[in-house]
Amino acid sequence: MNKKNILISIISLIVLGIVLFFINKDITHFSDIFRIGRTFEATLDSKGNYVLTNVMTLKRGSYTIRVTGENQGTNNSWLVLSGNQVVASDDFPVGTNSFLIDYQVQSGTEQIQFGVYYDQDPASFNVGTIEITSDSVLYRDSLLRHLTLSLLVGFLFVWLFFRFLYPLAYRKFLGKFSEPVYERLFLFFVLLTILSSFPFFFSSLIRGDDTIFHIARIEGIKSALEAGYFPPRIYLFTLNDYGFGSGFFYPDLFLYFPALLRLLGFDFLASYEIFVVLVNFASIVSIYYATSKIAESRFAGLSASVVYALSSYRLIDVHYRGAVGETLAFIFIPFVILGLYEIFHDAPRKWYLLAIGFTGLVFSHVISTLLAGIFVAIFLLINIRKIFKDKKIGVAILKAALTTLLLTAVFWLPMIEQYLSVDLVFNNSEDSFYQEPIPFLSMFTLDTVWIDPVKPYVGYPLLLSFLLCLIPGVFRREKACQALMLLIAGYATIFIASDLFPWNYFLWLLRNIQFTWRFLTLTAPFLAMGSAILLDQAVYPKNRRILLVVLLVSSFLFAGPIFYHTLHGRQMPSYGYKLEPNRISDGKYIHVNADKEFIDKNKNTVLSSDPAFVNLAHKRNRLTFSVDFQVREETVELEIPLLYYKGYQAELTDADGNKSSLDVYPGPHGFTTVTITDVPSGNIFVAYEGTALQKAADWITLLTVLFFIGSGLSRIRLWKKRSGPLI
Repeated sequence: MNKKNILISIISLIVLGIVLFFINKDITHFSDIFRIGRTFEATLDSKGNYVLTNVMTLKRGSYTIRVTGENQGTNNSWLVLSGNQVVASDDFPVGTNSFLIDYQVQSGTEQIQFGVYYDQDPASFNVGTIEITSDSVLYRDSLLRHLTLSLLVGFLFVWLFFRFLYPLAYRKFLGKFSEPVYERLFLFFVLLTILSSFPFFFSSLIRGDDTIFHIARIEGIKSALEAGYFPPRIYLFTLNDYGFGSGFFYPDLFLYFPALLRLLGFDFLASYEIFVVLVNFASIVSIYYATSKIAESRFAGLSASVVYALSSYRLIDVHYRGAVGETLAFIFIPFVILGLYEIFHDAPRKWYLLAIGFTGLVFSHVISTLLAGIFVAIFLLINIRKIFKDKKIGVAILKAALTTLLLTAVFWLPMIEQYLSVDLVFNNSEDSFYQEPIPFLSMFTLDTVWIDPVKPYVGYPLLLSFLLCLIPGVFRREKACQALMLLIAGYATIFIASDLFPWNYFLWLLRNIQFTWRFLTLTAPFLAMGSAILLDQAVYPKNRRILLVVLLVSSFLFAGPIFYHTLHGRQMPSYGYKLEPNRISDGKYIHVNADKEFIDKNKNTVLSSDPAFVNLAHKRNRLTFSVDFQVREETVELEIPLLYYKGYQAELTDADGNKSSLDVYPGPHGFTTVTITDVPSGNIFVAYEGTALQKAADWITLLTVLFFIGSGLSRIRLWKKRSGPLI
């Protein structure tokens, strides 16, 4: 190491130390905010104590509680409660907008709530916000979050250190990926990600139609993982820990990542936003990879990535709808297209690309999988003669299908079991909601504010793709046929999504997908890939850079209305925002007899058919519930406050200590229910243990993954023997 490198290393370490200091200087800072917005009125509110916050668990240390509000009465007070006991109180200052309370936790941890005493004075009294802070306590979430950020900064520092000071070692380690062309590609993908995601870089929450539902899913997965359930098919947190089985019907594999961020101490908003930005990045890389492989051209891949990243419907899914499932599907549909292309163009050995595409779709969004499956089935029927003529193609398709089924068994087998075993709320019944097909002319709009009835649109950069077909001689080029097929498929999906398609003959499908514009999920990759391949065939190499810039600018301008309405109409303050545990997507995926409002009121109440039933003691722990009881009647039905799904087991212990299993079934309120006979007192313990089919599905997927990992490692070893070391 020469003196210059030594000096640069020392300076770099100093800079790293300074950066780490500023990242971690607030590691002992704690803050929790509650937006109350409660106004008390003498004609509506009685005199007494009112609890205004959820339970806060505080470690030993000094805290400051900042309260905003207005008080014109003379006898109103603020309260700090622990359990049901008031542990601190004083007069609520008269006429003030904000005041501070010093609070001390002496030892261990303490669970507190903040409230007020209202004296029913006719003078105005309201509480705006409550913020509790401390700069001298270290919480696990803060420690893990700062440790994660420090490791990421350290990794970036090491990468830059070797990239610029030791380029030979850097190139040796990364091989061809260290070449300048790949670095430029990476930076270009980052630029597109920033352009398509920048509304998420603000501190406010982008309020999509389903955003809060999916954030609550992440919170439910995080709580289930924290409790030791894997895979977490039934979520905690949601519905007062009654156990919400959304994980049976809504694939959540990719949501493990933001759930892991939550476990590492990141708040729910940061976890969701990081996840969405990375999904955008992965979608851009995916369309580039698929298009560049088909066209055998980087320019085609770059062109497709530009129009795909900024395509109107994809941005609508990300920003207006908050549709996590469909947004994830945009990553994998290009792999489905590429897989079919390779199988039918002399490379059936690459069947794994089709398997990757459909496996990713299954773990992303069931409806998108269905729609992609319909188009693949149509494609296979069109090419049925070629399949029978070339056995390798048929074998490749069967390999891809079987691999997909085995890899995704962990999801679809338990889903089918619950669907057939439990009478749950879905959106495919005769009277379920579905929207009328969208007007065909709405596809040609330049703007939409996304109000009912919503009218999604494709965006002109993709909509005008057909104009490339008018370029003289373009169809004499090598890849023109593939491009034309993609364009035809893209415009076909637009037609199917519109009111021109005879949907009255396909109501069964419409009831399952709810919105015809879901077909536009296929339109974007079809048209992006087709137009990019044609563009590559028609443009001279010397004009490609300037054309790419023009394409980038024009696509961003056409996407401008979506960004404008997102920033001006869909931002909501994240300050003090709390997740709603009852946000369960209109009650889907719970038993038809269950009601979320009743659950909220019922809390831990055990319902009984015996009026003389006595709940002596009860305990809820994760997906278990235990109750000590007394009854008078000989046969008694007990509804345990856990939502019913197949897989719950119950055990009865009578007064003499004898244990026996009980049959479990859904009760009148959709709860896990048991019947006891001739047992006047005892204990009932109910726990979710899963089913034999679920365990079999887990093993099928695990063994399949291990098989492919083993096959991959064997091929790497064989390749190394033939060609020498990898680096």
